[in-house]
Amino acid sequence: MKFSFTRLLLSTTALVALAGGDVYAKVGIASVVEGEPIGKSQAGTERTLRVGVDMEADEKVTTKENDRAHLVFLDGTSLTIGPNSSLVIDKYVYDPEKKTGEMALTVSKGTLRFVGGVISKKSEVKVTTPSASMGIRGGIFTVAVGANGATQANFLYGARFSITSGGVTQTTTTPNTQTTITPGAPPPPMTTMPPGSFSTQVASFQTPPGFQGGNNGPGNTPGGQQTGGQQVGGNPQGGGGNAGGAPRNAAGRSA
Repeated sequence: MKFSFTRLLLSTTALVALAGGDVYAKVGIASVVEGEPIGKSQAGTERTLRVGVDMEADEKVTTKENDRAHLVFLDGTSLTIGPNSSLVIDKYVYDPEKKTGEMALTVSKGTLRFVGGVISKKSEVKVTTPSASMGIRGGIFTVAVGANGATQANFLYGARFSITSGGVTQTTTTPNTQTTITPGAPPPPMTTMPPGSFSTQVASFQTPPGFQGGNNGPGNTPGGQQTGGQQVGGNPQGGGGNAGGAPRNAAGRSA
């Protein structure tokens, strides 16, 4: 399933408008949604995420079984949050003129796909789970957090990826590698992803066959279908977004 060109333009326009605005508490937008994912502000206010809704720093995003949310940030970073997941935007600071910033996320359960934008080209984006802390530079990775807090990390592409647990850090620059960490244990060395696991990772972020998801909000377009790895939303700063640029493959990497 593919996004319509109109939806892509709407997502891009919204992101450009947000980047040029004066309200920097808004850090990005919900570009594509399935089902009714929930956003909860630091003040505790909850709202259903719909296409075009502004995202805030310190916001918590929660999805249920048939929900997905695709978020695009000011620097072009994109996140796809899978079903039955919980993510918090712990920190997001971006200077569009200097093209520098900081980003930190916490994933307490479920799945996440990260496609780096401008921030990750110059500094390490940090992602924390119940059993590990990770850092990525200029790349793409997925993470899955199990019910027991175990973390499976898959480094698909990028300059560098590191993962730390129990005072031990594993670092790699080799794409298509993975490791799984159990709570309280140090991370095993990164190993090559086994045959078929890449397709499984992509499928976990796709719309289920026959699923009629999406939601409509006042003034918004209908929620779209999230395909495996297609990055939505432009990137006015030249980072991870891909509106009208080179096509991307299933991982979100430029072809």
